[in-house]
Amino acid sequence: MFVIRQSTQNPEAVDILPIAANEYRKYTINDFFFSWRTMTSYLGFKLVLRSNTEVLGLVSIEKIPSDQRIEIKLLASSRINVGPDKVFGLIVGNLIAFSCREAVKTYGINAAVSLVPKTKLKPYYIHQYGFLDGGRQLFLEGSTLLRIIAKYPA
Repeated sequence: MFVIRQSTQNPEAVDILPIAANEYRKYTINDFFFSWRTMTSYLGFKLVLRSNTEVLGLVSIEKIPSDQRIEIKLLASSRINVGPDKVFGLIVGNLIAFSCREAVKTYGINAAVSLVPKTKLKPYYIHQYGFLDGGRQLFLEGSTLLRIIAKYPA
């Protein structure tokens, strides 16, 4: 798995690791747009540079067995990795693909991933990641889910 350093277009290896319970307080609104302390009841993961363990992005997920689905509750790149001057690209795609792999591991062929986007981000998620419009939620399943996994390999 890798991200792209925007200044050089070089790939850099990353890992996705669980967030320890005592780490959530470190991920503040100043660095990650949200207060991640509120996500402690969900499964949290961080995308880190393999070279120095810098945290580039975070995702919080909830497994919904009755729907064979994982819901992305919160997803964010660090502030320095958002917008036209970001340091690294492909952060969000890697976190979505990770969520898709987790869904397939948990639920098999019927797996799905969903999220409730901010209104202004809805078209972006549809265009950039192939999410399907389910009304309030966007979702990936079947071939759309497998495309994301293939595009951002582990």
